[in-house]
Amino acid sequence: MCERDVQSVLSEGHYGGVSDLTAVSLYSGAGGLDLGFVRAGVNVLWANDSDRFAVDTYRANIGNHAVCGDVLRMTPPEVRPTLVIGGPPCQGFSVIGRMREN
Repeated sequence: MCERDVQSVLSEGHYGGVSDLTAVSLYSGAGGLDLGFVRAGVNVLWANDSDRFAVDTYRANIGNHAVCGDVLRMTPPEVRPTLVIGGPPCQGFSVIGRMREN
């Protein structure tokens, strides 16, 4: 299970970019989408995914502002971002929806 809570992540600070744009990231996975935003100068304040291995990868490559857990059952952080990033599930791994043969 995930051991970090929202407030402990926020108290450590976040990845510092050069832009005035800030974001929270939902369903962030290992951070591929977020990395593009970070490289564009967006300050990602908080990221979330339910897969602890993906969150570990995110933390190793992007920053410690990622939290592991079910976003529907978490208390959201008390931040006011200018953007909300929502990562779509990878089609090859998603179990949502009907699988197609082609």
